[in-house]
Amino acid sequence: MKHVLLIGLLGAVTVSAQPRFEQPRVATPRGHNRISASSMEDAMVAPEKIFRLDLSGQTTGIPSNLADLVNLRELRLASCNLSNLPSALAACKNLEVLDLSNNGFTSIPAVLAELPNLRVLDVSNNPLTNLEPLANCQGLQTLHIKNCGLQSIPSSVASNPSIQEIHASGNKLTSLPSSLQQCKSLRGLMLQYNAFTTVPEVISSIGSLRDLDLSGNKLTSLPSTLLSKDGLVSLNVNGNALTSLPTSMACSTLRSLDADSNAITVIPSSIGKLTSLERLSLIHNKLSTVPKEIGQCKQLALLNLSANAITSLPVAELASLPALMWLRIANEQPALNADGTPRSTTPAPSGAKKP
Repeated sequence: MKHVLLIGLLGAVTVSAQPRFEQPRVATPRGHNRISASSMEDAMVAPEKIFRLDLSGQTTGIPSNLADLVNLRELRLASCNLSNLPSALAACKNLEVLDLSNNGFTSIPAVLAELPNLRVLDVSNNPLTNLEPLANCQGLQTLHIKNCGLQSIPSSVASNPSIQEIHASGNKLTSLPSSLQQCKSLRGLMLQYNAFTTVPEVISSIGSLRDLDLSGNKLTSLPSTLLSKDGLVSLNVNGNALTSLPTSMACSTLRSLDADSNAITVIPSSIGKLTSLERLSLIHNKLSTVPKEIGQCKQLALLNLSANAITSLPVAELASLPALMWLRIANEQPALNADGTPRSTTPAPSGAKKP
């Protein structure tokens, strides 16, 4: 039996998952106990057994005996006041996860090229001016370069065939290199709070892309190619300057579409072709009607159109949606965050972590 809690004009209850990226799990090597340490003193008691070392917040430098940790898989050096790394790190050939966030690096340390198993790198919140050494990290799968003041991403870095996720929010990016289409494994591209005024053309050419976040930019339109074919699973364009959605949408793989806080006036009838859509949030736009084709979205579980000016609803079509569990179409003005953006009234996805 389906339950829908009425709110305002209609209603609410929580819903499906919007893709979130989690810290990767690193396999423990055979024949070794999984041991973590938070100081080099602890690590050197049994260096060959250390799997994870977290020295975050320690500003005394990196000891040279780091090379003794031959089975180290995960190293965290966040907020250590670092601007370079010792060559001894090259001895940690099994290292897979490296966190260098919140330091003073202006360039990617060259020693990273000598870590053949490195697959997750976080260099967020560093004043980076040179990413070129990343071109030598061919096994890298997840790259965090958030809040680094970057104005561009070099073509040599963007062509890494192994990369699966790029988290580059809070920079000054206005474009992406065309070489990004060579990233055949890229599935997550997080570009929120940059300076994009148009969606980079190359994005529509990345066939493997599943999750795209362009929220908090300066977009005024979305290209018709973005949702014209299967591929994307989630798209977030909250907080831009959009006045419309693409008129020809035919992405049957899309499950989540968030376009809150724009100036969208019409939901196109092609919304009905998004047959896998589970979540549609268009809070704080300029909508007045909902097309009857919404009734073709048989997987739709969450629909939030609050803070619009809805005057006409396809009631029969909405009532026929078998999966609908959360519906809100109240026309009240939303509460505002400190930066003036609307405070979301859409429930957090099930099991989602706060950023």
